[in-house]
Amino acid sequence: MGYIPTRIVGPYNLIDDYQAVYVAQSKTIMKQVLLSNVTGTAANVRLAITGFQGSPSSINAIMQDVEIEANSTLVADIVQVLEVSDKLYARCSISGAINLTVSGVVQEETE
Repeated sequence: MGYIPTRIVGPYNLIDDYQAVYVAQSKTIMKQVLLSNVTGTAANVRLAITGFQGSPSSINAIMQDVEIEANSTLVADIVQVLEVSDKLYARCSISGAINLTVSGVVQEETE
C-alpha cells in the first residue's frame, strides 16, 4: 500500500464562513498549504480539521487568523494527517480575497 502525490484542494476561493473544502476518502497527508491573497486588502484565514461529525472552531484549528498581506502568497510546509472521513474546513475574513491550494499524498486504495 503506497501513497500517491496529489493536489488535495484547489485553487479554491474562500468566503467569510467555514466551508468543508476536503473530505478524506482515504488516509491523507497534507504537505503544503498555499494561501494567495488576490486583492489589494489584507485578509485573515482560518483552517480547521474535524472528524466527520465535528464542527470547525478554535479548538480544532490548525491555522487561526493568519494574516495574508494584500497581493501576496503564504507558503506553509506542514505535515498533517487526515484519517478517513476527516474534514478540512477553511474561511477568510473577506469573501473572495483568498485562494487556498493544498498538496500532499493520498493512500492508495487496496483491493
